Amino acid sequence: MNRKRACGQATAATVLMMLALQFAAPPAHAIEVASGLASLNRLCRSAIDHGDNDEALRTCHRVSNDAARLAPGSKEHIASLINIGDIKTQVENFVDADTYYSAALALIEKADGAQSPQAAALLATLVETKVRRGKFLDAELLMKRLLTTREATAGAQDPEVALLRIRYADLLTESHQFPEAELAYSAAVAVLADGGAATVTAYAMGVQHLAELYERRAQYQQAERQYRLLLQLVERNWPGSARLADTQDRLGYVRDQQDSRPGAPAPPVENVNRSP
Repeated sequence: MNRKRACGQATAATVLMMLALQFAAPPAHAIEVASGLASLNRLCRSAIDHGDNDEALRTCHRVSNDAARLAPGSKEHIASLINIGDIKTQVENFVDADTYYSAALALIEKADGAQSPQAAALLATLVETKVRRGKFLDAELLMKRLLTTREATAGAQDPEVALLRIRYADLLTESHQFPEAELAYSAAVAVLADGGAATVTAYAMGVQHLAELYERRAQYQQAERQYRLLLQLVERNWPGSARLADTQDRLGYVRDQQDSRPGAPAPPVENVNRSP
């Protein structure tokens, strides 16, 4: 292990020496400089993948500092910031991870625009980092930005946009914005209901989250309707899973809360004929 680490450090030192020579070179050698930075980023990523966070952090800080001076805003500069953010996430230092991801996002948006795929991907990561910090309102605002971006590029009827809308509704629920969350869940479920087998898992998740919202608000009749719909989905698609018993349990609970008379009619529910 020490030999492997020593080898990695020696390799990093060699790359840095090469970069030091290139830094004094004329602009014609910009490609070589970028190549050297890319090599360091690969060393950093390899250390992350092998769980050697200390070595990864040392290497990533080197390339990040060098890139900030010699190639600010470059893709290698951005990659180094994201790598450091990933390291901080692995060690559950979400405050620092937030800082590095935010810095990378600003550079991406400046270089490629706020609607670029890389910006959208990092924005989604940043949302979850905010959640891990308990910053639900901040996460909600970022998710709203992401939804706006994805709707502009993929359209409101895109299943992946519907999935993002479910996550947005989750965040609205966490900040007790229940009417807004209900609207968001309902809109997502309406899209996913027409997606066939490809979206059945996401559809079931949306139905479940909507049922849980109604249950949380003591709107037991509405919750019952959603749980009955969920039960049909589970019985058809996951009949042997623990999810079946869980759904039956929640359905029984919301029915009990209504003090239903034996034999009283249940709220109507659409028939579900879908399979994965």
